[in-house]
Amino acid sequence: MRLLVVFLLSSFFLITRLFSQTVTWNGSTDNDWHKPCNWTPSAAVPACTDNVVIPTAKTINVSGIAHCKTIAIQGTAIVNITGTGQLEVSDINACVGTETTNAGCPSANLLPNPSFEDRSCCPSALAQMNCVDSWVNASSGGSTDYFNTCGFTSPGCCGYGAPPAGLPDGNGYLGFLDTWAGSPCFCVRKEYAGVCLTGALTASQSYTFDFYIANSSGAYGITVAIFGNTNCANMPNAATTCPTSWGSGWVELGSVAMTPNNTAWQMGTIGFTAASAYTAIIVGANCTTAFGPQAQRYFYLDNLALY
Repeated sequence: MRLLVVFLLSSFFLITRLFSQTVTWNGSTDNDWHKPCNWTPSAAVPACTDNVVIPTAKTINVSGIAHCKTIAIQGTAIVNITGTGQLEVSDINACVGTETTNAGCPSANLLPNPSFEDRSCCPSALAQMNCVDSWVNASSGGSTDYFNTCGFTSPGCCGYGAPPAGLPDGNGYLGFLDTWAGSPCFCVRKEYAGVCLTGALTASQSYTFDFYIANSSGAYGITVAIFGNTNCANMPNAATTCPTSWGSGWVELGSVAMTPNNTAWQMGTIGFTAASAYTAIIVGANCTTAFGPQAQRYFYLDNLALY
């Protein structure tokens, strides 16, 4: 059975989480609906007030009591109801029974300030990564940008439009280039954001990196990569090239090819096994060079997780 939908019309009680949010399946641990770490945000499994999104090509198993307000099953995604499992979908913000929550989730997010909410100032122009806590402009030859709805929300130039409505989380987000720079330079220009982890990765252990990305205009392909280093002091670097060319110990941990657009945020996931005890990461485009000046290759990034 792929999906059982029960509309509740009576005999219900209100749950404590009375606000509505969009919860997206990431499947970072396994196919179990009832593990918080399989969802983004991962504070809890979906409640009856939550709007659930299941991305295409994903399979989920519901073996206990599961709730949501609405559910969008995209493309080839499958929701399997197993055993005595029950998925209750109701738009009345109330539900019967308590959601089943299973253990077995990995450790907490290793990224400080993962949604760029903590800040020392409200950005008012480009190249103000100094306003956001913990994160830095890793390639100081470029200018990764910090945006926040408190004031500055898009570049306002070069054909770079605002990000899609409805930020994945909170009010802060980043912007970065993967392109040939425009006149008068016409040179390779890559921009990266970096951060020191809250704890070192464990060599030979598997990790998952989740993020949301959008384009500033139209739809352009990018291969998003995460790079690691065992010494946080090795950033920033005065470069506009890929971190693996900096000669300071940066290695690519993993990557995923995507085609973000400017109409909706997309979630990306990169799985990798740490080869060393990395203490810092850099996020941006991989080492492939974009051919020709493409002024629209500007991307937005939000709601990151590493666990």
